[in-house]
Amino acid sequence: MPFERTLWSKGNIEMQNLALVVEDDAIIRSFVKHVLHALNFEILEAETEAEGWERYKSHQSQITFVYTDVMLGEGDGFSLYQRIRASSANLVVVLASGYPNVVIDEVFTDSHSFFLPKPFPVERLMNIAKKVHSPILQYTMDQIC
Repeated sequence: MPFERTLWSKGNIEMQNLALVVEDDAIIRSFVKHVLHALNFEILEAETEAEGWERYKSHQSQITFVYTDVMLGEGDGFSLYQRIRASSANLVVVLASGYPNVVIDEVFTDSHSFFLPKPFPVERLMNIAKKVHSPILQYTMDQIC
């Protein structure tokens, strides 16, 4: 799937942001997509762990950001996180959960993994997404807020 937008270019290299959003709740998925679109991300979406993994494998070299719910209707977002992390140690990955008893200690062992308890303020998601290309996204965020 080719991109339609280029965020910025550096010399002859085009820099693009592609996010994978794995969320079984359509309202939350729409919210996350809206926030990331505002930050100039193109979006791949999935509702299940299996769909998320397939989309990740198909676009692995292009994906710069992943958001996944921990408790998916079909599958497990944490298992998806582990598979993605095993293939890409530096990819920014956000795990989110509305269950208060979810504890994910492993997520906090690297600087590219984040946990968001639902509900979360839009600013928290935006601040994490800024880490992908922070100079460009900071400008965009200043224009939005």
